[in-house]
Amino acid sequence: LLAPAAGAENLELKTGTVLQGDILEVAQDQVVLSIEGATMVIKMADLAPYQAYRLRSKRVKENDAAGRIALAEFCRENQLWPQARAEYERALALDPALDARVQPALGQVAQGEADGWLQRGKTALTEARLDDALKQCQLLLSRYADLPQAQEAKTLLADTTAALRRRNEEKEKQLRALQEQKAGKGEEALAAR
Repeated sequence: LLAPAAGAENLELKTGTVLQGDILEVAQDQVVLSIEGATMVIKMADLAPYQAYRLRSKRVKENDAAGRIALAEFCRENQLWPQARAEYERALALDPALDARVQPALGQVAQGEADGWLQRGKTALTEARLDDALKQCQLLLSRYADLPQAQEAKTLLADTTAALRRRNEEKEKQLRALQEQKAGKGEEALAAR
């Protein structure tokens, strides 16, 4: 992607298309963008979820607990787990009376975030991206060791560690073979002299 021109912003749509232009207006359900002098109205629902969150968050005042809850719920619905957690925590800090409403939602966020890390870890292991599999397991275990997903993450961590061990053993075997091959060529060169 190209960096936006001075004053311009990149907006990603759900389709993956990136629009570059000047934001003229942000409303609850749409954003008005100027692209090379032409005005374009884009529905918030058509934006990639993170883009919609970013624009919506600019409209919420720092001390607006209800606005923070609405943002958190948007994030939860769109599986933006870290942003959802942060917004719920901000709302709770602003209004402790929201605790009964926020705690169950934070539990759902934790479940969603843990599920995401676990799934990404499984995918990474399947694709032999072992360092990424380790990272996903470590994230899950460091934050949510008390959730049911943690046990599955421990099994995945053990499987990933075993795969790393096998990979390292194979690399060591290849290295020894290269060293032996090199040593053999060195002996042949000496014998030829």
